[in-house]
Amino acid sequence: MVVGGVLGVAGLVGCSSFVGIEEPPAADDGTRGTGEGASTGDSGGSEPTGAGSGSVTTATPTSGDATSGSPTSGDDATGETAAGDTEPSGESGSTGPAPPSCDNEVQDGGETDVDCGGRCKRCDFGESCGGATDCTTGFCSLDSTCSNQPPLVWLDALDAATMFSDDACTTAPPTDGQQVYCWQNKGSADGMFLDEGGQPNYREPENGLEFQDNPMVSDASIFGGDLGDVTIFIVQQERSSRNSYDVNLNHPATNDARYSASIPWGNATRAIAWDIGGTGEMERLETAQDIIEVGEMHQFALVNSAEESARAIRIDGEDAATGVGALAHTAGTVSVGDDARTVIYEVRVYAPSPSPQHREVIEGQLACKWGLRDLLPMGHRFHSADPEDPAGCPVGL
Repeated sequence: MVVGGVLGVAGLVGCSSFVGIEEPPAADDGTRGTGEGASTGDSGGSEPTGAGSGSVTTATPTSGDATSGSPTSGDDATGETAAGDTEPSGESGSTGPAPPSCDNEVQDGGETDVDCGGRCKRCDFGESCGGATDCTTGFCSLDSTCSNQPPLVWLDALDAATMFSDDACTTAPPTDGQQVYCWQNKGSADGMFLDEGGQPNYREPENGLEFQDNPMVSDASIFGGDLGDVTIFIVQQERSSRNSYDVNLNHPATNDARYSASIPWGNATRAIAWDIGGTGEMERLETAQDIIEVGEMHQFALVNSAEESARAIRIDGEDAATGVGALAHTAGTVSVGDDARTVIYEVRVYAPSPSPQHREVIEGQLACKWGLRDLLPMGHRFHSADPEDPAGCPVGL
């Protein structure tokens, strides 16, 4: 596996440009396959009970082979500018036939860049914008450039230089099988995630961190307020069936105070749970049972969107459970891999929650990076029958 160069996350303010990375050579085998610890484990905790208020529906993703895939890029998803909507769309939401000025190679007629934005096609990554709807990325930065929303938390196991094999957080990268004591947050919140209890271990052939029950915890509170508008993305492979808190935004709180994603919850239900506490009783959004299998690699999105007034659990770019209303909860310290037996490849936490169109771009970035494009649904903007196809991948993180 050849790891590409690091692309830093630009801040929201004063971000002048974002630059794509040249397409790297195809990865070697890098197979994700099934984990060696695929046998059923013990139950690492008791399942909480909660009210689960709000309208909740479940659905089963219909995409392809869950065990295929390998990282196809270096530190960042690379490739061409995102192929996206070309229908007219402006910041005011105007639609209709594109005027003749949309192909005259001059910025005019309400365009935000040459022949794009306003009532013309959406502008590509790096072009000027007046709002999110001017951009194929679905995000317009404060410097009026079509770009990517920076995550608050970004843990990236493909960037081995962010992982340290000593408790002073000075020796990087680790070698295969070494314990990782510190994991650098590449997100805008900065800081380190530190091990608790002697794990995880670096798995070099897979470019992932293998957790065996004990978490890594942020060294400071990531959030300054409540979590009423947040989305978690995680790419992982479950190694054995066990109760887990794969990501918890209020560690070490449990039950009525936690804010956690369990992928999946335990040996019995084997459903994926998205729990929000702090409202008297825990609110749980849950998928159907046995929706994933031990040894499969997937990307997940846990959505709590104030703009959409909705919650969702998404698997490989498709809703698996939805709920009405976004729920607020007091923020805290973030942990990953608590009571989990899993390999975690990447974690991103966004606040505010990305727009639906930008969420699709992030799903495309992760699918391209980790060789999961064939698992995206056929209607997804970045689906490809070839999981490692670099064509049309979104530029950015």
